[in-house]
Amino acid sequence: MPNVVSSSSQSSSSSVSESSYSASSSLTSASCSSIDTALFESAFGLASINSAESQLYLQYLANVPSAQLNYFNEMMSYYTSTSFVLADSVTDFVAFQNEMNSMYQLLSAQSLFAANADWATATTICQQAKANLVNALGYTTQGCCLYNLLNFASTDLTYLPLVAGTCYHLAVLQNQYYTASSSSSSYQESSSYQASSSSSSMTAASSVAVC
Repeated sequence: MPNVVSSSSQSSSSSVSESSYSASSSLTSASCSSIDTALFESAFGLASINSAESQLYLQYLANVPSAQLNYFNEMMSYYTSTSFVLADSVTDFVAFQNEMNSMYQLLSAQSLFAANADWATATTICQQAKANLVNALGYTTQGCCLYNLLNFASTDLTYLPLVAGTCYHLAVLQNQYYTASSSSSSYQESSSYQASSSSSSMTAASSVAVC
């Protein structure tokens, strides 16, 4: 589990953002030099994630094993996409988003995304949220980065809020493109059906005329 700096160790005169940033910087330099802070900060900015939550994510990302960190890096590229890129990763996007939303709201209600939240002591609520995580896992394609991250969080609940939060915000970002993609597909199917019906009618009319 990560060596998280709790709120009690922060100076009472420091602001929330300063305390969170200080903890993040300390953990980053001490445990992981490969985290691309600029990449994550840019992605979190696109998702309109507030500063305290962003710094908390960075704090825990600094302790993520390198193999899993690669999956997070890949997910950040999805944050910058302007099209629906989860078609091959999620088998039922609506169901996946519902599970992520339920999990995020459950954890958020316990202030687990507030500055200096100590996820290592939140095993009970994370255990409750694990049910949503397992359900969401069932809507992902085995082997994709989302599947691997959800599976990672299911084996180490300390990182469940990190995975839940980043996946939730990704789903929110992707929803607009999913909606547009679905509308386009429905329109194309409708147009194709109408064209097919029109062609069938013309063929039938021609047959009658020949007779």
